[in-house]
Amino acid sequence: RTRHHPLALETLISNFVAFSSSVMPAVVPAASRTRSGARCLKVCLRGAHSRTRNGRRVVHAPCAPIYVCDAFTSVPFRGNPASVVVLPSDETLHDENYMMNVALEQNHSETAFVWPIESKAEEEEEGVLVYGLRWFTPGRVEVELCGHATVAATTALSHMLSTSPESEEKSQYSFRFKTKWSGELLVNATQADDATKWRVSMDFPAAPVNEMDDEARALAVCEAVGVTRQSAVFVGTTALNNDIMVVLDDAEAIGALTPDMQKLMSDTVGQHRGVIVCAAGADDSDEDFVSRFWGPRVGIEEDPVTGSAHCSLAPYFKDVLLGASDNRPMRAAQLSDRRGVLTAICKDDGRVQLEGDAVVVLCGSLL
Repeated sequence: RTRHHPLALETLISNFVAFSSSVMPAVVPAASRTRSGARCLKVCLRGAHSRTRNGRRVVHAPCAPIYVCDAFTSVPFRGNPASVVVLPSDETLHDENYMMNVALEQNHSETAFVWPIESKAEEEEEGVLVYGLRWFTPGRVEVELCGHATVAATTALSHMLSTSPESEEKSQYSFRFKTKWSGELLVNATQADDATKWRVSMDFPAAPVNEMDDEARALAVCEAVGVTRQSAVFVGTTALNNDIMVVLDDAEAIGALTPDMQKLMSDTVGQHRGVIVCAAGADDSDEDFVSRFWGPRVGIEEDPVTGSAHCSLAPYFKDVLLGASDNRPMRAAQLSDRRGVLTAICKDDGRVQLEGDAVVVLCGSLL
């Protein structure tokens, strides 16, 4: 037995009725607007539709709620921004080319697309909301897993639910995201100061790092990053997303790096999603480890905060800093200009719990 998940399209619609009055003139004929703004928006959310106007058939494009959330920060305009598009449950807007074009238009390092999925009775009884989830870059690339855009998607949905007059107001939500490449992801959100700010905890797969056995390639990677091979204590590749990871012995050197983007995309560096450069935190800092991330091959020069990279960073530094039996939380910082922080916990089941704050900075409607 299955039932529709509590976040039905009607819930989404009610949150955008006020906004619809400003966008409906460009989307829906005036005669139909007089019946009900919410009803017209509901039609739009369901997909493209057509009406006859002055003897001509006019096709109106579908629209969907869109958010921008800053992940791994408790204040706006820091951390890593991501767009989140809430699609209807049918497959009207689930076209890959459409998603790629929206991601290109938004031009954030990733754009997340979510849509409600019918949940099982036991999931509803546990209070778990089930959604589909995919992530795309501006370079028209779909990624296997994206941490900050998952945080953003969770924050956007939590904000939508907690502010909708059709939903019971809650300060905690649980989501199960069904993804194309990374299985099911269980994510929890707890409201912080207000409905725009949330603390998000994600259960992600741990991704081991294998040392690079091609020394010529390792040398090319170090040269592209702008460090000597001698200063790199480890160069490897991750099992998730095919990232390259370079570990330095000096945390202060991380912030000063200026990689050569052309060299990062060269054949000598080889195929990869991005390059992680990291180091254990300085003795006088609050961070256990620090990092930066560049991905010009997928249309991202520097990613402000890369949650998925910590699926590999956390297990690596757990072994280096804590040891096999110590699962205490580690604090991580990504040293981009926008800077972001998160907490990582390596679990005995081979997964990584990543926690961080996020804030909603924009909501609207994608026409």
